[in-house]
Amino acid sequence: MKIILPKELVLNGTNNDGVRHRYSLDKNSDLMGGLRKLLIGLEFKEKVIDSFIRGVFFKETQEDESEGTVQRELEDIVDFVEALKNDKYELDIFFGKEKVILVIRIKENREKLIDVMKEKSEWISEEEKEKRLGYKAESNKEIGVEKEK
Repeated sequence: MKIILPKELVLNGTNNDGVRHRYSLDKNSDLMGGLRKLLIGLEFKEKVIDSFIRGVFFKETQEDESEGTVQRELEDIVDFVEALKNDKYELDIFFGKEKVILVIRIKENREKLIDVMKEKSEWISEEEKEKRLGYKAESNKEIGVEKEK
């Protein structure tokens, strides 16, 4: 099994509950290419990958009398969920406003997947982490959510 975590995918969080592993990725301009490379590395069929990419990142248009396909702006891909499955992996991919949540369930060699993801990941800096946590705390105060003490 050859697993490649593309450099285009910036990991900003992870969680493991023993059954599945969750990755939080920055929603950036390299996301489409990074996800394509990741799916190739996870041995998804090209037809499945192309259908996924087309369904998420492109939309059909009908301007005047002509029809065509245009790429969606990343900020327009919000609250969108896609599920993919092959013989080895089941994936759920959620596209939020600022990040993408990737849940991977694996039948075999789960530890190898986790090790490769950790080893090959580009993590956000501690400074960026603090900035994001501060922003989240401020956002929660605005909507009346307080952190439990």
